[in-house]
Amino acid sequence: DKQFDLIFLDPPFESHYGQKALMRIAKLHRLKNDGLIIYEHREKTTSYPTEFVVVDEKTYGTIVVTYLRIKDGSNL
Repeated sequence: DKQFDLIFLDPPFESHYGQKALMRIAKLHRLKNDGLIIYEHREKTTSYPTEFVVVDEKTYGTIVVTYLRIKDGSNL
């Protein structure tokens, strides 16, 4: 039942673990309302669970770092 201010996701790039982790974080309400997820992945992703909004995204060569927060009005 714990919630976190900051969650780092750095799954193996050739897996779907990052998307699965995001869905699980949303389902289990693990991120605090003012919390931040820092998600490192290889490909630019355009779909995230609807509970989250992208607040920033940086590309470093082939690596993408996406910063996500809870969307306003979300039930998280």
